[in-house]
This record gives sequence, structure tokens and C-alpha cells, in this order.
Amino acid sequence: MHELLAKTRQSYPHVCTVWSHIIRTVGNLEGENIELLLAGLFHDIGKYQTMTIEEDDNIHFYGHEIVGAKITEVELQRLKFPNKTIKRVVTLVRYHMFDENMGKKAIKRLLRKVDKDFILVYDLIRLREADLMAMDKEFASKKLQELELFKKRVKEIEKENEALDVTDLAIDGYDAMNLGFVGKEVGQALEYAMQGVLNGLVKNNREALLDYIKKG
Repeated sequence: MHELLAKTRQSYPHVCTVWSHIIRTVGNLEGENIELLLAGLFHDIGKYQTMTIEEDDNIHFYGHEIVGAKITEVELQRLKFPNKTIKRVVTLVRYHMFDENMGKKAIKRLLRKVDKDFILVYDLIRLREADLMAMDKEFASKKLQELELFKKRVKEIEKENEALDVTDLAIDGYDAMNLGFVGKEVGQALEYAMQGVLNGLVKNNREALLDYIKKG
């Protein structure tokens, strides 16, 4: 597979082939944990399957992180890595293209997708850092500054210990049932409350949430 990646060229801000970029990224992760090293090795593995060349000769790899995550899972299973390691590496590959300019609301959604695993999000940041450092220096310099601000927002969310899923809400299923919700409506009501909290429409306290789902 490395032969295919070695022949896969890239446009700015990349400065080399996919394989050379991968090697540089892994080098930038020297001394990190095994999950990060594996994620660096696999993060762009989906590019050879997703390469498209536009009329202006710009090269794109739409959805390469999704394809790459699937390839990563298959390969790590074949190599008999522990399931926990596979899950973390696949998740790192899947979400390594996150937008470092996303605000707190979007960061909370990302945290929900990774089961509120702050350590994994910090690993994602480290992976992105190594990825950027393997690109054009001027481009990387600007993006690394944005990445630092992203990291600060994540730390703020972690410190605030805000609700990130329904289990963190100040109400539960019994509260919803006491309001008359039944069956699937209970879960829907709690998710409605959760989205309200995530979007800053309601505070995570019992009375406010009960009132919010009643009116919803």
C-alpha cells in the first residue's frame, strides 16, 4: 500500500507525496503513545482511494478520514491489536480533520461523538499538530496558533464540567415520565433537553429543564 501512497501527490499546503507526509507526521510524534503513533501512520491512508483532481489541477481527498478509519480498523484487526487500541486509533483517524476554529458548542458535539473522552481529544490535537508540522511552514504556523486557541476552549469546557450527554442532565427519565412522556417520548424529551443545553438555550438545572421540555 505504501507504493500507492508514495505515488499519490498532493496540493498546497502539502509539500510532498502522501507517503512522505505520513512519515514526517509519525516523526513529529516521536515519544508519544502507541495509539498516537498508529494514528499518525494511518491518518491519511484513505487518500489513495479518495483522490480527485479538479480542472485547476488542485487535488482533493474528500472523505479520506472516513475511508481511512475503515481501512485502519481492518488492518489493526488483521495485526491482532487489542480492541481498546483499535477503537482509539480508529477514532483518531476518523476525526483528525476536525475544524480547529469550532466554538464551544461544536466542541461539545465532538466530545459526545468520542464518549466524552477528553484525553482522546487532546490526542486529536497532538495528532493535528504533528500533521500540520509536516505541511508548508507558513501555513502550519498560522494553523498551529489556531490549534492553541482550540486547546484552550477544550480545557475551559473540561474545567467547567458542563453536561455533554443526557446522563449529565439535572433531570432523568422519571422526571420526563412524571410530565406525561411515555415510551420513546422519554428518550426524545431528554435528548431535546440535551440539545437545549448544548446550544445554550437552557441551563442545566432541574426546574429550567422541566419547564423547557414541557414547552417543547
